Amino acid sequence: MLNIPYFQHRMTVFAEESLKSWLQTEVSIGRIDIGLLNRIIIDRLKVEDQAGKTLADIPRFSASFDILPLLRGQISIRTVQLYGLKLHLYKSSPADSLNAAFLLEKFRSKEKKKEPSAIDLRINSVLMRRGTVSYDVLSAPPAQENTFTPAHLAFRNVSATVSLKHLTRDSLHLNIKRMGFSEKSGLTLSRLRLDLKANRRQADIEE
Repeated sequence: MLNIPYFQHRMTVFAEESLKSWLQTEVSIGRIDIGLLNRIIIDRLKVEDQAGKTLADIPRFSASFDILPLLRGQISIRTVQLYGLKLHLYKSSPADSLNAAFLLEKFRSKEKKKEPSAIDLRINSVLMRRGTVSYDVLSAPPAQENTFTPAHLAFRNVSATVSLKHLTRDSLHLNIKRMGFSEKSGLTLSRLRLDLKANRRQADIEE
């Protein structure tokens, strides 16, 4: 008989160690569950930057995906849900790299002569609720109270519903169905909606 707690523990340890090795930074995962209908749930996911500071803290991440499109070389994800995301971005100075730059590099090919892999990604819906996102330039003067300061941003109550309808090497179709947040300066956005279509030559944005 399958020992479910043991299987979950081994799967969590494997995923944690694999992410640490790939990202070359500290990663911790509280628990991983495999749900019905091809759904994966990750609780208490934390990722540090290369300075040992918390970069991302996600109390709960879940995703459901389709298996059949994989046979056609496509990655089709029905839903991604992020609850309570805390994202901490910063630079030591304006000329320095973002603390998340090392993650972005992981998605770039190190072999310039190698043909890029064929990407055909679709995500029907990304739901983000109760998120917080901060950005700081550490060398910049402190922000004044109730003043919008680009070098020190703090977004709270970030909620968004986004659909990645199409992503390949040559084109992108992104639909933001709804996005809202409040910034510490008092700036509030309640309902942003737009549709972005872009390729190598142009980009079109519609509200």
